[in-house]
Amino acid sequence: MIKPYSNVYLGVYMLETTLEVVAVDFRSGILLPNVSLAMDDLKETTYFGYDQRFVRVNNRVYELDFSGIPSVLVVDSNLVANVSLDGNPVGTTPVRLEVSPGVHSLKIVRKNYTPVLRKIMVQPHTGHFVYANLSPLNGTVILNSVPRARVYVSPIEEIVETPATLSLPNGTYSLTFFSAEHFDQYGIVRKELELEPNETLTISVTLPLLKSNLTVRANVENATVYVDGNEAGIAPLSVLIPIGIHNITVKASGYAPYSVVVNATDVNVTLLARLEAENMALSKSPSPPNETSGESTTGNPGGADDTGNPVCGPGGIMLVSLVYAVLRRYLNR
Repeated sequence: MIKPYSNVYLGVYMLETTLEVVAVDFRSGILLPNVSLAMDDLKETTYFGYDQRFVRVNNRVYELDFSGIPSVLVVDSNLVANVSLDGNPVGTTPVRLEVSPGVHSLKIVRKNYTPVLRKIMVQPHTGHFVYANLSPLNGTVILNSVPRARVYVSPIEEIVETPATLSLPNGTYSLTFFSAEHFDQYGIVRKELELEPNETLTISVTLPLLKSNLTVRANVENATVYVDGNEAGIAPLSVLIPIGIHNITVKASGYAPYSVVVNATDVNVTLLARLEAENMALSKSPSPPNETSGESTTGNPGGADDTGNPVCGPGGIMLVSLVYAVLRRYLNR
């Protein structure tokens, strides 16, 4: 019997010679049983109320026995999907199921969409409504870069840092890579991708190096640095220069200019300019010929003149006289 004040709402009405009895779970609005009772002795209009166990027809009272009213499970979803109850396929959404009281396992699946799994505790004589909002299976995007970069992901408007692994719904995405540490030295790389459900994509990029950070130090104060003939500032300084070959000159008052050619191919280039005083630089240069002394600056060995003939000085004359005296004494013996 259906107990009074239960969650079941009984509606009883007459259709010609048939009683129509409707039971509804008034909390969920789900129809439970819909029973027709043939009453041959219905001869007069009879009005019936709701949630009642007794019906009076032609001065006769009938008791309605709905102790076997089942529990009902109604399953629906935003997209047509397959439904399994306790591991057994039972149809596609929307589906109405009569179930026994107790715990049931419900599974709602659609290809390339995230499955919906539910545990339902079903009470006796109750209606349960389960709605599944199916969402596409996410795809996976793996991001790598050289050097380390930040990536702006549109349209989700999220910034991640490489290396990174993203789980995203299927769709079209725009990726913008820019340097995480040297934004003003590396170029920007943009990538477009189309991600399918349950797909894995790997995106690897190399950011182009556009500028090198040139650091110049000098061994003297107030030294001016010139890059390709243009004044860059006073050392010590750091300045960004385009990748490639550059002429670097460092000048200071009272010192000889320091010049060097630099091939800027790295993120950072460091230069130490050692300037020398002008008088020291002059002392290291070759001496000019002595025009007043008339002495040769060629440095020929053996005392020879420019033609290669021997030149006999005072020492040479003394040596010849000594040899001549010794030879003369030996011959007079």
